[in-house]
Amino acid sequence: MSVRFKSKVDPWIGIALIGCTLLSAGAGVIMLRGRIALLLGVAILGVGVGLPLSLLLWTDYTVENDTLLVRSGLFRRRVPLKDIVGIGSTRNPLSSPALSLDRLLITRRNGSSLMVSPRDKRGFLEELQNHGVKATEYGGNRG
Repeated sequence: MSVRFKSKVDPWIGIALIGCTLLSAGAGVIMLRGRIALLLGVAILGVGVGLPLSLLLWTDYTVENDTLLVRSGLFRRRVPLKDIVGIGSTRNPLSSPALSLDRLLITRRNGSSLMVSPRDKRGFLEELQNHGVKATEYGGNRG
């Protein structure tokens, strides 16, 4: 059985993504109506509207039997649960599959890390523990 956790969305990030979507839609429509660079207009509509909308609609984290599936728009990343060695709170603004700065830094055995922002942090951490993840949240603001 798998449990899915939606990303928390900071208002300013949501507004920025919706703003990008609206600006791109407007630019694409103007280009298509005027038949100016038809291919460019279609590209602007596809990327400029599709990418921000996909991030808003499909940024989530699914805890499966032995894997954490991190989905952010069109991008997917699988993290074996056995590789997770640390989880801590962070507000690091670096790019990550998270729509909020209220994040969890997940550290892996190989030294790599990943930041996520589940809306239900406590439930997310409990679900990881229920699936055998031994790492517990540390209080430091690392990352």
